[in-house]
Amino acid sequence: MKRLLKRLLKRLLVLTLILLIPALAAGGYWWARESLPLMEGQIPAPGLGAPVEVLLDQYGVPSVYARDAEDAYYTAGVLHARERLWQMELYRRVTMGRLSEVLGDGTIEIDKRFVVLNLRESARAEWERATPQVRTALERYAAGVNSVISRLQGRQRALEFQILRFNPAP
Repeated sequence: MKRLLKRLLKRLLVLTLILLIPALAAGGYWWARESLPLMEGQIPAPGLGAPVEVLLDQYGVPSVYARDAEDAYYTAGVLHARERLWQMELYRRVTMGRLSEVLGDGTIEIDKRFVVLNLRESARAEWERATPQVRTALERYAAGVNSVISRLQGRQRALEFQILRFNPAP
């Protein structure tokens, strides 16, 4: 009797795992799919001077067709933010020495090193030397990034933002 009960419990455990693993995978996919960028259709981009067409090739590489360079820079910012916002936020935090704000005490030494490097001041000096055309390109690119950030809510944010419970700053 004891042996029979043991076998039944073992089979019940295996059956539970067989049913539970696909259910968890399906639930994870359902949760994560909201954070995936749209690959077709129209995306509102308030800030464009004229409509822009973005075509993706078979590998997902975009080609941007814009009326002028300013709209192309803006669109590049939108595309980068849609695809790489977590990476962009991580790089920004590393170079500013602010990684520990979101990842905890384990990254304090990294933050100290980058604070000493003072990359922010180097970037400010580069900005001062930049030509008006370069400044315009960077401002339009940043406007595109910020337009994506301003519209992200809840599960639309990358999973990293959801797990760490913070929103990227403009």
